[in-house]
Amino acid sequence: MDTTDSWLFRKEINAGHLLTTVALTFGLISWASTMDSRVTRLETQQEATSIALTRAIDVIDARLNRIEDKLDRVIRHE
Repeated sequence: MDTTDSWLFRKEINAGHLLTTVALTFGLISWASTMDSRVTRLETQQEATSIALTRAIDVIDARLNRIEDKLDRVIRHE
């Protein structure tokens, strides 16, 4: 069995391989662009959610402080 033919390289370009490579390249670029826009959108949503949670925590903290003040006044008057 002659194994020298298994590693033969030719200097010609097959049109099918060229078209497939171009299609895969454009597909990869399109996918990467879509992923970039999705990540950007998720980062924006995460930032908005973080701001909303911070505001909610501030409101809850203020309410708890008012409850503590009221409890302190009730305890002092008893």
